Amino acid sequence: LFMLACGLMNHSGEISELCRIAEPDITLVTNVGSAHIGELGSQEAVAEAKWEIYRTCPDSIQIYNLANSFTRKMYEAAAMSSERSSNGRKKIFTYSDQGDVHLKVVEVGLDFIRVKGHIGKQMGEVSIPIFGRHNVENAMAAAALALSLEMEPGAIWQALAGLKTSWGRNQLVRLRSGTRVLFDGYNANPESMAALLRNFSEVSCEGNKILVLGEMLELGADSSRFHEELGRRAGNAGASTIWFMGPHQVDFERGISLSSFAKNLILSDGYKVDLASKLGSVLNESDIVALKGSRGMRLEQFLRVWNPVDFDG
Repeated sequence: LFMLACGLMNHSGEISELCRIAEPDITLVTNVGSAHIGELGSQEAVAEAKWEIYRTCPDSIQIYNLANSFTRKMYEAAAMSSERSSNGRKKIFTYSDQGDVHLKVVEVGLDFIRVKGHIGKQMGEVSIPIFGRHNVENAMAAAALALSLEMEPGAIWQALAGLKTSWGRNQLVRLRSGTRVLFDGYNANPESMAALLRNFSEVSCEGNKILVLGEMLELGADSSRFHEELGRRAGNAGASTIWFMGPHQVDFERGISLSSFAKNLILSDGYKVDLASKLGSVLNESDIVALKGSRGMRLEQFLRVWNPVDFDG
């Protein structure tokens, strides 16, 4: 049994409780960002809450992301001990350019990233059918986990080619109009929004690039600042139409005024079915839409009126 500290909690002590119940053999903190900062108060407090997974399970095989400053500190604390697990396997595995696993993106497309690097001591290169450079860290985490389970590096390389995204996470949905939609409505925070916008700006498109963004929840007193920054980033992402929905629409608009954006801007305090239908009616085969927001914004409502070919939502 393994556990990942990513979306497991939003309060201190919850991960410790889950660890006592599940007693995982392998533990991994994927990253520490601004998610749940509204509940926990600071990024440092978020890190402390996620650190519980390693502290509560000191005898687990532990996997660390060395690319994140917070998880690197967790690793440095653990690495001071040279303990090994009782069955002789190395206790600590890492991923980053200095780790047991390192992958680098060498090519991107709307439906793939091509990566090369090493898994264990085996070099390789493979095309992974997922969107976004940022997903290379998720691929490395999966590869490190497989390596910790003594899966052969060659088999891991082969398995990466078959990876798929789950519901609402960089999910590519095609509409009957032919429009391609990147649906990322499972969750959102400042880091994941920034990653989406960076990747979206890189995608080539013969038609229009459209952004539909929802409120980022659980950001507390920093919400205004984060949504202003989101507006500025969105305005520089190369979209012809941007729709932001949520209570912080004024902050978003202020941010977008600081960008180069001078095209079609739609603002609303929430989902509007008439506006969604109107936007859907003008989408065509050459357009690309990115749809992202926190889970509480229920952005799958857009897809329900846009007539997708195959979508379970």
